[in-house]
Amino acid sequence: MESAVGFLLPALREGSVAVAALTGDHQSAVERALARAGIDVEVARTRGDYVPVDSEQLAETWVTGGEVDVERFEAATRELLQGAAGRPGETRVCGDLATVLWDAGEVEAVLTLEHLWSHIRDAPAFEMLCLYSTSVIDSAPIDAFSAACALHSRIEPIESYRPLLASDSDRAIVLLDAQEQSHRRDHETLSERGRELQSDLDQLVREVGEQQQQFAEAIASRDVIGRAKGILMARSRIDDDTAFAMLRDASGRSHRKLHTVAQTVVDQQLRRN
Repeated sequence: MESAVGFLLPALREGSVAVAALTGDHQSAVERALARAGIDVEVARTRGDYVPVDSEQLAETWVTGGEVDVERFEAATRELLQGAAGRPGETRVCGDLATVLWDAGEVEAVLTLEHLWSHIRDAPAFEMLCLYSTSVIDSAPIDAFSAACALHSRIEPIESYRPLLASDSDRAIVLLDAQEQSHRRDHETLSERGRELQSDLDQLVREVGEQQQQFAEAIASRDVIGRAKGILMARSRIDDDTAFAMLRDASGRSHRKLHTVAQTVVDQQLRRN
């Protein structure tokens, strides 16, 4: 329960939404701990900052005959995310639903719900903490337990789990494997971010190169126009403004760019020379 309270407090202090999907005893323990931490639970509940949910009732609502009602799950989570939209900080959800279902023998339902939650947790400003009791670790089939671990972004066994894990090397290995998967996902995320940054850098280099090319072309164009004006001024004994006006008029009549007309004047003069 200390883990649950420590997880929920930041959301409540920031004015975001904290959802506690817990059994009755756990719910009471968390609310007492939140009150000791300075949270007025009743006020937070009234404002919609604190949302208590009975995990046993939730299990009955979402799971029937071992099957998860995906539509009800999606409707509930959609309502949660919509209610949290626009709040500061991040929405935090913690619950012991997995333990309730696992103790009832609904292991497949646990894995299905964890898979569904793994998509929801990708929502912006959303974090989730799944609370698994030692009874799950003690009784779970090793492959199912491994699958549950793999569906989480990280595994954080509290100290009271250590003796139980130490007594079963296979389960300890499972946790190590899960942590390795978490590290691998973190590495993949960092690698992907590195590739994105490299792509952004390459794009920036291309844009700078294009700008430099455009600048060089602009300088060259200005040089050509200046040379063309000089030729016209010498040839027709006119001033700078008049020479530029002649080039501009010729550009308009011929529907060619100014620097193209200027280049023609320069080329003609070179041929005369």
